[in-house]
Amino acid sequence: MMSAVSVCDVGLDVNCPVCLDSADDRLFTCDICNLACHGPCTGLSEEVCKVFITNLRSLAAQVVYIERIMLAVP
Repeated sequence: MMSAVSVCDVGLDVNCPVCLDSADDRLFTCDICNLACHGPCTGLSEEVCKVFITNLRSLAAQVVYIERIMLAVP
C-alpha cells in the first residue's frame, strides 16, 4: 500500500529510487518498506496522483479540525 507524504515527513535528503531525482511535494512512500518515490514513478498517472494528494490533504485538514473540536470539549 502506498501513502502520500510530504518531504518534511521523510526528510529533505530523499531521492526517488526509480528516477533518482530529489523528492518534491508529491512524494509517495510504501507502508511496508518505507521506500519513497514520486507518484508517477509508482506507475500511477499524474492525474491520479494529483487527485489522491488533493483528497489526502482535504482529509488531513478535516482530521485537524475534528481534533481541535474534541480538545475544546470538556
